[in-house]
Amino acid sequence: MITATKVSMRKNSVSLFVFALMFLFSCLTAGIATGIGPVTEGRIKENVYTAKNNMFSIAVPHKQGTYEYACMAVKEEFRGKDGAYVSFGPAAFNQGIYRIGLYRINDTAGLDAVATKLVENYKKQLEASYGTTLKILQSDVSDTINGKNTRYWKLSQETPVGVTFNDSKPEILNVTNIHEVFVIDFGSLKALVWVQLPDRDQPTPSLTATSNLSPGIAARTFAESLIVY
Repeated sequence: MITATKVSMRKNSVSLFVFALMFLFSCLTAGIATGIGPVTEGRIKENVYTAKNNMFSIAVPHKQGTYEYACMAVKEEFRGKDGAYVSFGPAAFNQGIYRIGLYRINDTAGLDAVATKLVENYKKQLEASYGTTLKILQSDVSDTINGKNTRYWKLSQETPVGVTFNDSKPEILNVTNIHEVFVIDFGSLKALVWVQLPDRDQPTPSLTATSNLSPGIAARTFAESLIVY
């Protein structure tokens, strides 16, 4: 016997599947129209993004030629010599977002204080945007990225992704996002690398980097690819 709950959940699953297919078709159509990939102010060549002000370059999280790359959203904000902000994602099925922010900070308080302030400020923005709290799993861990002093955070956040109806009662569908954050010291410039990935999109060895359904590169790999000029 199939209960109303099971029927409802099945309908919801089918609806989400149809929506996913429609979204994939629309973004692939847009990708084809623009040469299979996002339109950016910066340039992307051989899987590396270079900012339009030539301030930095960094690896794109999804390889060119994949479905994920064709559907990848990109946001850019440039502030001359004072810094820049670029985010990559979400993509086709991968809902992760890879962010890089550069900030010119003339502060003698030290990296710990500056890093904590940057992370706290952006944490508040994400909590306001998603309406849920970011839980700190690790904070202000001393690290090194390519010889540069670095501070590392790891956080988790439950975010609503939709609603399903069980026995005619609405239930919120949540996903757990894992946030990995690196604050890297480039002297007067500080880099804030902030990667959020749903649990299901965490990179795994079983998925190759050339897969059309690539989960994206690891957060640390993204951070290590950053070059500031």
